[in-house]
Amino acid sequence: TVPLDYSPVCLIRISDADGAPPAPRAFYLGFDAKIRPASKTSGRDCQYLVRLTVPDLPHQITYAAELAVSLDAQDSTETVRLNFAESVPLEQDLFSGEWRHFVVALDMDGLSCSVTIDGQPILDSVPLNQLPLASDRPEVVIGNEEGLPATAWIDNLELTYQDSLKTISGDGGTIPSPVFRDGFDRYANGLFP
Repeated sequence: TVPLDYSPVCLIRISDADGAPPAPRAFYLGFDAKIRPASKTSGRDCQYLVRLTVPDLPHQITYAAELAVSLDAQDSTETVRLNFAESVPLEQDLFSGEWRHFVVALDMDGLSCSVTIDGQPILDSVPLNQLPLASDRPEVVIGNEEGLPATAWIDNLELTYQDSLKTISGDGGTIPSPVFRDGFDRYANGLFP
């Protein structure tokens, strides 16, 4: 419902045309990232984190997928951790400062998550973390682990979901519904909000 009077604050409920709220069965967080150690001469380990949380209001819990991209400064090995699962050392040179495309997928039916980097599966079917309910909406948090600095640039950040009640099909199969997408183009010329 849209209020008749102007208001600087308005809550909007996203629902289908028939009024039914969406029932997401999968979430996809995709983004491009360019990651570097905070200082090449520091000799310190680096870690970059991305966390996606999705509330389950009927059960009063939050499901979470936490992606950590790590560099061990001692032997220069790179690993990816998704919740408590850790990859074998990678040879993708993730901390080179080159753009990489990451996708974190949450399967709400199987309560699992997976991560791909540049289209290559890294970890799959990792159980989602269950946390106390902290919010009534999905959240994305991006940042560093304290004491393990890394510098990262993010572009083309997009969160989509697949609805278990209604799906849109196209030539390539089921099309996920967008939650948000930001290419950060308006910031390129210093046009910050």
